[in-house]
Amino acid sequence: MKKSGGQRNSSIELLKIIALILIAVFHVTMTVNTTHNTYYEQLPYSYDLYHAPDGFQKIVILSFRHLGMMGNHIFMVCAAWFLCRQNHTKADKVIGIYFDAALISVLCLLAVSQTFPYVTLPAETVRECFFPVMYRHNWFITCYIVVYLIHGGINHILEHLNREQHAAVMVIMFAVYCLLGSYEPRYYYSEVLVFITVYMLVSYIRYYRSTSFRRGCILVLTGIIGLAILTGMNYLSHPLSEKTAGLLFWAKISNPFSVIAALGFFEIANSFQFHSRGINKLSSLSLVFYLLHENLLIREILRPVLWGDFSNAFADIPLVGRILSFSLCYSIWFFVAAWLYQTVTGRINRSVSGTVRKVGSKVWKSFYERFL
Repeated sequence: MKKSGGQRNSSIELLKIIALILIAVFHVTMTVNTTHNTYYEQLPYSYDLYHAPDGFQKIVILSFRHLGMMGNHIFMVCAAWFLCRQNHTKADKVIGIYFDAALISVLCLLAVSQTFPYVTLPAETVRECFFPVMYRHNWFITCYIVVYLIHGGINHILEHLNREQHAAVMVIMFAVYCLLGSYEPRYYYSEVLVFITVYMLVSYIRYYRSTSFRRGCILVLTGIIGLAILTGMNYLSHPLSEKTAGLLFWAKISNPFSVIAALGFFEIANSFQFHSRGINKLSSLSLVFYLLHENLLIREILRPVLWGDFSNAFADIPLVGRILSFSLCYSIWFFVAAWLYQTVTGRINRSVSGTVRKVGSKVWKSFYERFL
């Protein structure tokens, strides 16, 4: 297996920041498109896509619904790029992610319950807030942890494959879990399997090919044009009453053209090398940003209220402009919140993670010596 060098640079970190904003726009659009949820019988200023008249505004807002998968695919590509060169799994990192996920979830539970005392939280929801990773409150975090835990084994397998074998596995997985999986998810779909498929694609590029700006542009154009054609064909093939469902059919994590476009964006970003402490610091907040802005109670209770107030204050701005403006303000606010959280709890996290790792290591050694 041929291996090529590579080094983290700020262009990749900037791409991750852009991906976070794409995800934020998607999540805000989901809130805007939701007419009601568990806590509100009628959400303020909702835009029901299934009953809204056709037009440019509806098409643009529908396109926002595809940004979430694109942002997640970019994160998958970036994560795989670094993990495929690291065989060692750091227990402190996994424990730290669990710590942040649980602490942020509990803090949000306390904050929301105090800020919105008129909202009744089901006992099941309260229980889940203490175990957010296990209950997949943030599916990408759970998925990343699973892939991170097994990435050393994946790398070990790849080390024993030649280029042709690696290519064959990559093509088969892409065909099954992205092409077939996107069309018929009941039989093939799984976020972890899609992540591993992306891992195979990225590791092949890193081991046997060098990233290319020209190829990146081709991949981006192929992905975007392919997604537009597929979405358009699906839209035209549906009866009038199901046109919106047709446009949303491909808004899923297994979409092959979104994966292709994400690979292209990464190749373009990796073609430029520069270093910025500010960008790298902002990118380091990605995990906390994600956990905060898409916390279950934040997205279900707080975000609809914030959107309602913002939409009321800027009612003269077209809906598309309001969504983009609110998403940008929302992202800035949570980047600041993520920085404050990390500044206050960073040392505590490292201390707890180190202690848990040491205790866990002793328990594992004792178990291994006695029973294995």
